[in-house]
Amino acid sequence: MQDSQSRMNSCVVQLACLSLVMAVNGTLHCDPDTDPNNCDLPQPSMILPADCYSPDGMDCGWYRRCLAKMFPCTGQAEYAINYGEKFCNLYEDSKSKFSENGRQWLDAARKCLQVALVHVLCPREVQATCEDIRTVAFGSHVPCYVEPLEGVSVCNLSLSDWANIIMTVKSSFVSSAWLETLKASVLTAGVCLGKLMSVFL
Repeated sequence: MQDSQSRMNSCVVQLACLSLVMAVNGTLHCDPDTDPNNCDLPQPSMILPADCYSPDGMDCGWYRRCLAKMFPCTGQAEYAINYGEKFCNLYEDSKSKFSENGRQWLDAARKCLQVALVHVLCPREVQATCEDIRTVAFGSHVPCYVEPLEGVSVCNLSLSDWANIIMTVKSSFVSSAWLETLKASVLTAGVCLGKLMSVFL
């Protein structure tokens, strides 16, 4: 019974991942309702709570409860706690200083950043490494700031909101992630400047 339940949970995780990432040729590989023994994706190394696979972006604890639980990374490659959760909480703590548009951007960007990491939680032939996670995470920053899944672009925020962003992330410039933060900041400003210039040209 336990083995059957474990297979069922595995299929549920796989279905969540398949629906998120996309089923091959429009068909699901695993249907727990008809055959819980017929799952042809790799078995997950761990079963996480269902909401780990569909974050709403409103919970900074997602990084610890989901990402760090499956990938207990350490040192330079650790992203979930030392960067993701840390800055999620810093932004949440400073949220009252932002305008209404700024708060909408914070919520949309937070959700986008978490959703961008969901696929690393999904079963796969070759499991993601801590360095892979860090690369995917930092690679999602600029797109999630400039064009989050829903909500306002950072490019449309007021100067006071930009000042609040800088004040919030300033501590990252003395951390091991300073180079990634600087690169994301410059790229984001460049994209926004490009959008602004296109309005006048």
